[in-house]
Amino acid sequence: MTLDDEIKEKILQLSDSLLIIDSWSFIADELSDSFEWIGSKINWSKTSKHESLNLKGNYFDWIDQINNFI
Repeated sequence: MTLDDEIKEKILQLSDSLLIIDSWSFIADELSDSFEWIGSKINWSKTSKHESLNLKGNYFDWIDQINNFI
């Protein structure tokens, strides 16, 4: 995805520390190489320090569960 020049200019006016990245392919490649894959999904059992949460109840219950997990 790329932004047109007018939008880029407006974003750059917000802060000097912002960096606009037009091409994400090198980032995607690096992230892809950082994980073991099972087909199109990350094999989370092979990652270190990965934790998961089984959500219970409905969407409104999930909000508190997610906030507590984080």
